[in-house]
Amino acid sequence: MAPLVASGLVNGDVFVHRYGSGEGDDGAGGSGGGGGSDEDSDGDGAGGALAAAQRAQRGASSSGRPGGSITASRALHRRGKGGASCRAVRFAGDGSGLVCGYESGSIQVLDLETGKLSARFAKAHDAGITRLLSLDGRRGGGAAAGDGEAAAAQLLAAGDEDGGLKIWDLRRPAGAGAVMTYGKHTDFITGLTQRHDNGFLVASSGDGTLSVHDLRGRKAVARSEADADDEMLSVVVLKHGKKVVAGCQSGVLSIFSWGYWNDCSDRFPGHPESVDALVAFDEETIITGSSDGALRVLNVQPNKLLGVVGEYKEGTPVERLALGWDHRVAASASHEAAVRLWDLSCLHDDSGGEEEEEEEADEEGEGNGEEEGGEGERAAAAAEAGGGGGGAEEGEGGSGDGSDSSGSGGGSDGDSGSDSDSDEGDKRKRKRRERTRMTKGNNRPKTGGNFFADLL
Repeated sequence: MAPLVASGLVNGDVFVHRYGSGEGDDGAGGSGGGGGSDEDSDGDGAGGALAAAQRAQRGASSSGRPGGSITASRALHRRGKGGASCRAVRFAGDGSGLVCGYESGSIQVLDLETGKLSARFAKAHDAGITRLLSLDGRRGGGAAAGDGEAAAAQLLAAGDEDGGLKIWDLRRPAGAGAVMTYGKHTDFITGLTQRHDNGFLVASSGDGTLSVHDLRGRKAVARSEADADDEMLSVVVLKHGKKVVAGCQSGVLSIFSWGYWNDCSDRFPGHPESVDALVAFDEETIITGSSDGALRVLNVQPNKLLGVVGEYKEGTPVERLALGWDHRVAASASHEAAVRLWDLSCLHDDSGGEEEEEEEADEEGEGNGEEEGGEGERAAAAAEAGGGGGGAEEGEGGSGDGSDSSGSGGGSDGDSGSDSDSDEGDKRKRKRRERTRMTKGNNRPKTGGNFFADLL
């Protein structure tokens, strides 16, 4: 089964596309099943723009492995009704449905097989929905003991424009109400993320604060002190739950140590404009989406800009980011009728080969002084491409957002034996080179409605 990307428009329409790497991929062919209604026959507008954007992603990856074009085909299109814009989409925890949040405060669940409405929570919130998050109860709670994994996966967190935060059980009747409600934020909810090891939900808000919620006890346990000068626009949990990073209006990443919420323990400046979106690639690496239109890759603690995945040519703000299940594709949404998919193969360290090793040997043979100069030039190019991002030098933290998928990232702990250490060191060097090779021109699509993306 090909992976899916879902998106919602300001006119209330919802799209689901399959995507793949091109030749021989299940997602590269026709529209196939899912959403077999007459609405799906629409071939114009956003669907065509999306497919065109995906076809533009082609060529060899910077890691040296041949990269095929990323293609997409429409699987589902449901037209909006009532004029309310779709503000957020999220795949249900069990993968069977797509949850959509609307400007009217309503939440709807679409069946991915039929494209039909399977549940509707009318006026679930008093204000428009801004964020949704399917809660993973399998790693620490979210459901009461004895509910089982499948049941736990049906919990959904939703935030709204007035700062309201609610947790819904999608198995319950719409009239049963939310299983948890929190109303102490004074501005819109900008981000939701989960600490998977022990079942905590973290929310960021435009009021400059974070709130932390115990999913087992269904109660709030902490809230950070307000920063009157800066809005928090995005959030991820890092370092296996030890750190929380919030992207701010000022372009600074505020890094909190878990359990210490009075103030951030570290600040990572460098983005020229606001950090509107964050996703964690692994336990040390994050991808940021900024108002200047660039998607940057950063290492957190030590704080360092690693490169630029790509950018919107017009400088359109990157509003949402999502990662594919294997972290090889990222999806971004902005003020245009398209979702862009970005190839992240250059961030993985499993693409080694004789050709790459020979290239590295040639580079290393040119002498330490020359190599250091080259690295400096690449770092300068990356910083220039990123609009001067990555100015901080020290700090604590890391990325992860609770992710346990495979990928790159700052070396694993517990290596033993000198040969193993040497091999791991070589891998780290290769990975650093691969990341610094990323430039503005790598993965630049050509396309220009308001989509919000999510991946399954």
